[in-house]
Amino acid sequence: MGDHGVSNGGRQRSALLVIKVRGISTKIGNQPSKVMEDLVKDGLGEQIYAYAAEHPYIIKAYREGFPVLMER
Repeated sequence: MGDHGVSNGGRQRSALLVIKVRGISTKIGNQPSKVMEDLVKDGLGEQIYAYAAEHPYIIKAYREGFPVLMER
């Protein structure tokens, strides 16, 4: 998954799965790029969710502060 991950909602997003960004360089800032957002919206997000469904061990608890690219 590289710098992306699938997280369960944690307490505050309890019923959701989210695709989040982690490890963004402070040089880039705290927000994902438009290119990343577009990739997730244009089908990559569904592929990530499908992979997570088949490999639930990759799902981690959400930590506040990570930018979220997609919620389900």
